[in-house]
Amino acid sequence: MSIFEAQGMAAFMNHQRAAGAHLKEGEAHDPVNHPSHYISDTGLEAVEVIEAFASDNPHRSHALKYLLRAGRKGGMMQRQEDLQKALWWINRELDKAERELAALEKGEAS
Repeated sequence: MSIFEAQGMAAFMNHQRAAGAHLKEGEAHDPVNHPSHYISDTGLEAVEVIEAFASDNPHRSHALKYLLRAGRKGGMMQRQEDLQKALWWINRELDKAERELAALEKGEAS
């Protein structure tokens, strides 16, 4: 087994342990309704955080989703991609906020 295969196996085993960490006795893993990469080690789901803090704002909702998932799904390459996606959504929110501020300054607030 190569070092890369060993690292991959270790990452898979860690993911499997984390995937089941939030499950109660007799409860099955549910990748559709409760994917493990969106659940913290304590059982808190990303959707709960998003609904509590950003349900009215799709840009922040998506950014939070990718920030909370980064490093929990797909290894280091996926982590990088998730962080880039979060940044893309944050930049969209910044652009929107700048347009709204400019309109407010012109007296054209919507």
